[in-house]
Amino acid sequence: MGSKCFSGELLLTNPTGSRLYHSYAEGLPIVDYHCHLEAREIYENREFKDLGEMWLAHDHYKWRAMRTFGISEEYITGKKGYHEKYLKFARIMPYLVGNPLLLSTTEDPADSLEYHMKMKENTAVKTRILTAFRPDRAFYCEWKTFPDYMRILSKAAGQEISDFSSLMGALEKRLAFFAEFGTTVSDNGIAHIAWEDYTAAQVEDIFRKAAAGERLSREAINRYKSAFLIEMAKLYKKYNFVMQLHIGTYLDANHRKVREIGQSTGFDCVDDSTAVKSVGQILDRLTELDHLPKTILYPLNPAQMEPFAVLAAGFCDGMVRGKVQLGAPWWFNDQLGELVERGEYFSDEKYLKDIIEGICYRNVKEYFGW
Repeated sequence: MGSKCFSGELLLTNPTGSRLYHSYAEGLPIVDYHCHLEAREIYENREFKDLGEMWLAHDHYKWRAMRTFGISEEYITGKKGYHEKYLKFARIMPYLVGNPLLLSTTEDPADSLEYHMKMKENTAVKTRILTAFRPDRAFYCEWKTFPDYMRILSKAAGQEISDFSSLMGALEKRLAFFAEFGTTVSDNGIAHIAWEDYTAAQVEDIFRKAAAGERLSREAINRYKSAFLIEMAKLYKKYNFVMQLHIGTYLDANHRKVREIGQSTGFDCVDDSTAVKSVGQILDRLTELDHLPKTILYPLNPAQMEPFAVLAAGFCDGMVRGKVQLGAPWWFNDQLGELVERGEYFSDEKYLKDIIEGICYRNVKEYFGW
């Protein structure tokens, strides 16, 4: 391995990038607002048995990579020990260049935030650990688990959920609870949506059927989801939350494996079925109602990055910097240094310092209100 691994310059590809990093970025705090660490494990200061358990116990992105190389499931989610699992993963690691393997987690509205509370009270924990509000289980009205989840959410909110209106009331109670804790971020997974106009009566009828476990038409599902996102966005605006929309996930592509192993175990894919126009219609409706919160769009399909970037710019109103913006993918590393060296960016050092400090820390701190 080269010396870059030990000098902290593994992802810095040119002298200008190296100079800018050490001058302006190195000493800044790290803000990681989308990671999949478990609050309980952080609070309990869990000691993993070995590196294999730490890397492979929960990360379905690594599981997917292992399956791609033909590694048997017994070494992935099966009963083999983590030492053996790690050796299998290490064997394929040299071939994973360019493939991002990452972590990502948020909390359900019904979560008690017990361990977040304990960490907040623990003066020994120096890192500020927040959470994001993710109401996916209330969004996917077509899931078989939807009726049971209504009962779970009802208990957590301390109120009966009998219709769509009371569902939104329960979600507001939980959102307010998260807000008291210090949360300012929501996280919404949108596997697919096609905007469908709706009336309040239609949405109530769809909710009633979904809560009873009845099969819904595609049109009904889209109506419910359109209404859900509009109503949740109103709440996000009311409580000063940032709305994050993760767009274009093809969930549970391999049904057989999902039945055998479970959901979120490495069988979700990228999809392009959600049109830019449908997301635009949601943003447009919220703008018309004057209820558009600060919003980040994360299109998972790289072919849709530029169209969504253009869409986001069309809803920036001049009142909030970057009110609607594109969530940059995690593989953006050191373009700025390269642009400077090629002479494509020629502003002076003051602006370079400002850009780097903004990207690394200040922008996200100000945007999320932390």
